Amino acid sequence: MTSAATAIQQDSASGLDLAAADRPRSGLLALLFAVAAPVLVLFAGTDDASPSRIWTMALATLCIGVSGALFISRRTGLLVALSRGKFGPWASLSFAVAFGATSLQWLQPQDGTAAMISRDSVVTALGVVMLGQILWIAGYLASILSPLHTSARWVFDRVIPPEGADRQWRTSGVWLLFTMGLVGQGFRIYTNGFGYLADAQTSVSSFSGLGQVSAILSNMGLYAVVLAAVNYFSTRRQGGLGALVIVATVQVGLGLIQGVKEGVALTSVAIILSYALVRGRLPLKFFVVCVLLFTFVAVPFVTAYRDAVRGGGTDGSIGSAVAAAPGVAAQEIENGQFSKSYIDLAARLRMIDSLAIVTQRSPGQIAYASPAELVVQPVIGLVPRIFWPGKPGYLSGYEFTQTYYGLPPSVISASAVTPPGDLYRHGGLTILLLGMFFLGGVYRLLDDMIRATRDFRHLFVVVSMFPLLVKHEADVVSILLSIPVTLVGVAIAVRLLALVGERE
Repeated sequence: MTSAATAIQQDSASGLDLAAADRPRSGLLALLFAVAAPVLVLFAGTDDASPSRIWTMALATLCIGVSGALFISRRTGLLVALSRGKFGPWASLSFAVAFGATSLQWLQPQDGTAAMISRDSVVTALGVVMLGQILWIAGYLASILSPLHTSARWVFDRVIPPEGADRQWRTSGVWLLFTMGLVGQGFRIYTNGFGYLADAQTSVSSFSGLGQVSAILSNMGLYAVVLAAVNYFSTRRQGGLGALVIVATVQVGLGLIQGVKEGVALTSVAIILSYALVRGRLPLKFFVVCVLLFTFVAVPFVTAYRDAVRGGGTDGSIGSAVAAAPGVAAQEIENGQFSKSYIDLAARLRMIDSLAIVTQRSPGQIAYASPAELVVQPVIGLVPRIFWPGKPGYLSGYEFTQTYYGLPPSVISASAVTPPGDLYRHGGLTILLLGMFFLGGVYRLLDDMIRATRDFRHLFVVVSMFPLLVKHEADVVSILLSIPVTLVGVAIAVRLLALVGERE
C-alpha cells in the first residue's frame, strides 16, 4: 500500500509541473500589480477626506499585497506556495484584504469606535501601511535571518525528527491527539477561559498558570484533524473518513459553543492544506464552499450567539449554551441576518482602523510606548506563569482599546492591534519600517524551515500559527511568542504519535 509520504512525494512532483507552468504568469501579474499601486497613489488627489482619495489608496494597498504574494512565490507559483502552507504568500494575500479591500468600507459613514477615527487618519494609515508592507516584502525576499538557518534547522529537527517522515501513522494516533485536545479544552473550562463562556472581567484581570498548558493541549485537536485528513486522502479507507468526520465535527462544534469563529476556520484550513499536501493541489471547490459556509452561516451564528451569551440569554454554563444554540440559529434564519453577514465579516476583517487611530493620536495626544517593550516582553513571555505567578500580562488588545479609544475598564473589549499598529505605537514610522522588515525575515525563516511536502507533521506548525501569522490581528509580541510555544506543542504531539507507532 502506498504510504502517505510516498503519495505526498508523487503529488509534489505534479505540483512542480504546475509550478513551472504558473511561474511566468505569476511574475507578469506581480509586475502589473506592482506598477498599478504607485499609479493609483499618483492619481489619488490631495484631499485626504475625499472618497476618491480613500478608494484609490485602498486599491493601491490591495495591489501591494497581491503583488507581494505573487512575487515572493514566483519560484513555485502562487497556488503551489499556498497549497504547501507557506506563510508568506498567505499573509500577503490576507494583507491585501485586511488593509486594502476592506478599507473601502470607509467610503460609508462609520459608527461605534470607528466613528472616532477621521478619514484623514485612514488615508495616512493606508500610506504608512503600504510602506510597511513593501519593507516586509523586502525583508522576506532578502531572507535577512538566513544566518540563523543552521540553528533553526537543528531546532526543527529536534521538534520533528526527520526519521519519522516516511511513516503512515495508525488511526489510534488520531484518537490520542483528539483526546489530548479535549483535555486542553477541559483545562480552558477549569481556568475560566472557554471562549465567550468565560467570565469576561476575570479573563482580562487575572492570568492562570495553566493558560499556556491549555493552549498547547487544545491545539492537539487540530493536529488530530490534520492526521485524520492525511490518512484518509492518502488511503481512502472508509474508517479513515469516519475518523476525519468525527474529529472535524467536534472541532467545529467546540468553536461554535465557545462563540469563536476561528475554530471553524482553522478546521477548514487543516483539511484544505492536508488535501493539498497529499493531492498536490488546492481543493478549490471545497475552499469556496468553506468560505460561503463561514460567511453566511458561521459568522452570523457566532455574532448572535455572543450577544445571547453576553446579553444574559444563557447562564454562562456550557449546558445552557448548547441548549441555546439551536434557538439562536433559528432566530437568525427567521430574521434574515445571514444575508448581511458578508458586511459584518468585512468589518471584522478590516484592520486599518487600529493603525489609523494610532497615527491620529500618537505622539500628539498619547506618547509612544518604549521600543524596548518589543524586545523585553517576548523574553518575559517565555517564562511559564506556573513558575512566575506574578508575571505581568501583555493584554495589548484590551489595553489598546482603553488607551486609544478611551473606553473605561468596565467595558470588556479588545481591539485588533495589528503588527503595523503595534510597531507604530512604539516609536512611529521608523520603528514600523524596521519592525516590518524584521518580521518579513521571520516569515521567510519559518517558510524555509517548514517542509510539509517531505513530512506532513510540519502542517502541525502551520495550522497552529496560521491565525497569528495570517490574520494580522495580533501584536508583535504575541507573534514572536507563538513560535516557541507552538514548537513545544508540536514536539509533544510528535512524541505522542511515536507511542502508538506506524500502520503495518
